[in-house]
Amino acid sequence: AQYHFNPDVMLFANFARGFTPGNFNTSLFSNPPEVTAVLRAAGAIPLVKSEVLDQYEVGIKGMFLDGRWENTLVVYWGDISNQQISTSVGQVVLGNTVFNPSFLSNAGLTSLHGVEWESKLAVTEHLTVNGSFGWNASKIKVDLCGICNTLAGSLTADIGKRLPNAPEFTATFGARYTAPLSGDYEWYVGSDFSHRGNMYATRLNVELSGVSNLLSLRAGIQSDKLQVEAFVTNLLQDKGIPTFAQSTRYVIPQQGAPANFNFYPQSLGYGFPDRRQFGIRANYKF
Repeated sequence: AQYHFNPDVMLFANFARGFTPGNFNTSLFSNPPEVTAVLRAAGAIPLVKSEVLDQYEVGIKGMFLDGRWENTLVVYWGDISNQQISTSVGQVVLGNTVFNPSFLSNAGLTSLHGVEWESKLAVTEHLTVNGSFGWNASKIKVDLCGICNTLAGSLTADIGKRLPNAPEFTATFGARYTAPLSGDYEWYVGSDFSHRGNMYATRLNVELSGVSNLLSLRAGIQSDKLQVEAFVTNLLQDKGIPTFAQSTRYVIPQQGAPANFNFYPQSLGYGFPDRRQFGIRANYKF
């Protein structure tokens, strides 16, 4: 829905629904009957329903200062329901074989809400600046969290926590100055800065990534067909962790290990940030 206050200012509202396709618990069909019985006792069923995201948003978009300043402000809220949660049922030992079975279930519900703002301003004929800000909050309402059970002794220890790998605050700022050079060529210089706030590694909200502040610079010449640019990225050598990944790994026990030795401990990995890079690149349109 849209409502125009005048030709330059518009109020809008949207509703969107997204899906993550349903799935099958293949572990019910690929394991020995003893393991399957443990999975079924824990609540595993063959078919997992689709995960559903319902999101509402209300915003305003406008052009000001004779069309030189463009702004978009959006407020959104919604829920992720029928979340597909992976749950481990613990080790099952059959003879000399150790199984660590898990299954998917529609056991999660998370609420989302936030504010996003984007802006672009033509300061002069040659100088343009742009920026954005985002506040993105989440709250886990219902869950059966396998890693929470492993680390905190409860499948619901993450209730009330934030979703992992999702920063609460983000912001960007950029500037570009362009001027004529010769013929149809022009030269330009520009910079881009991005800020990413802390984000948690797991649903328990214990491990933090640290904030990330990335600054990049560029300068070059361009025409309708040719562009040559010198650039440098991550100028400040920011070391903020960009991503986390949770996994299960197999460990070979040493001689004399206890009978309840965990062959499949949980592990947490993280991605390394890109180091400073610089160079020259060119593009030509035929």
